[in-house]
Amino acid sequence: MLPTLKELLVSSLNTLGIANSDDLVDYCLVRTLTEIKTIKSISEEILGIHRTT
Repeated sequence: MLPTLKELLVSSLNTLGIANSDDLVDYCLVRTLTEIKTIKSISEEILGIHRTT
């Protein structure tokens, strides 16, 4: 999943004319995955799901 998401981000930034965007892509991946983990955590709390991982 990560390689595909990274390719999508690189392609999008290249389309916008932003070249050499490796650091920006890495930053975007971290921000995106942090938000997904936060949303997942909140959803599990609301639903009362307790996981060990």
